[in-house]
Amino acid sequence: MGAMIKQFWWQILLLVLVSVFSVISGLNLDEKMQAFIPEVRIFPSTFNKRQTGLSALYEVAEQAHLLCGAWQKPYRELQNSGGILVVVAPSNSISQAELGQILTWVKAGNELVFLDDFFLDSSRAVLRDLGLRLVEGFPVNQASYGASRPIREFAHVPHLVVSARSRIIGGRPLIEDEHGAFLTELEVGRGRVLVGTTPGFCSNMSITEPGLWPDFQFLVNWLGTARGAVMFDERCHGFSSSSNLFYFLLQQPPGFVFCQLMLLLIVAVASHHQRFGQIQIVQQKRKISNLQFISGFANTYQRVGGGLAALEIIVQDFRVWLCRQLNISPHSADEEMVRALNAAQPEAAGELKGFFSQLERLSQKKTINSHELVQQVRTCDLLKDKIQSVLAR
Repeated sequence: MGAMIKQFWWQILLLVLVSVFSVISGLNLDEKMQAFIPEVRIFPSTFNKRQTGLSALYEVAEQAHLLCGAWQKPYRELQNSGGILVVVAPSNSISQAELGQILTWVKAGNELVFLDDFFLDSSRAVLRDLGLRLVEGFPVNQASYGASRPIREFAHVPHLVVSARSRIIGGRPLIEDEHGAFLTELEVGRGRVLVGTTPGFCSNMSITEPGLWPDFQFLVNWLGTARGAVMFDERCHGFSSSSNLFYFLLQQPPGFVFCQLMLLLIVAVASHHQRFGQIQIVQQKRKISNLQFISGFANTYQRVGGGLAALEIIVQDFRVWLCRQLNISPHSADEEMVRALNAAQPEAAGELKGFFSQLERLSQKKTINSHELVQQVRTCDLLKDKIQSVLAR
């Protein structure tokens, strides 16, 4: 039993290892495949490792020894943290109340980086609250611009390469053309805000092009001025740390392994309770009673003229059984068996003597009918039960 339990646990461990290996391999393969498949929409998240993601910027900032993290909490909890909040092309609308919480936090001495194309009304509300104006049209793609004015964030940055479809009027422009600014900064209370119309700024596809590295240098210089942590806003992309822990784990590799094991368990249980092939209806044959068996047995022997032979076989078996119960020789005569039983139960001995006398009478005939055979067999059975109960007492 112990060996079977040990073997069972080894099988479970092997199944878990196979599931973990298959999930990790599948995730790595999926990540490699996704790198070659074009994205359907822009998703500038640090969790996105594809072309439009910001995972490369996150790693560069960490390599520059900046304290980085992903912000997934409600914005009202910003008051418990300090630093820079980086918001890039929000996927979810930021409500007016949430925007007020962000700007209140900035006025307390923190910084905000907000990069978007400002096509959503919720994003344009940011410009209105900051006193900025949007100028649409005049798109540019991979255009190079120098600094409009020298600031410390342009250290080691000869130029910036930007792609945009709109401009901003207001603030203190950092790079601009005749239609307006691509990047502008302004003071809000004791804090500072960087606003730009370049949502694809420093995306993952830019890290492989040396000509775009100055963009990363500029943004890392800006993030390096933080008086606290650099928080990349992931709440605006639909990620929230306030969700159910079990649901969160299911979206991670441990959750994939757990789901795979549960699927295998369901298949195993279903297979264990399912027979192979089509379902066959098994008909239960009716069992005949002992009396019916005896009657059929008697009729068969009657048709072949063997009623006396059958009765002799049955009675001989009864005699052997009775001699064994009385501890006498199986070759004893009928009178000796009667005397031995009489010592234990005279009444049963009288019935036994009558039974032997009836057998002697029937044995004088050449044949007996089925009624007589059945009657003698039933008498033999009843007598056997009675003697057995007497001897047991």
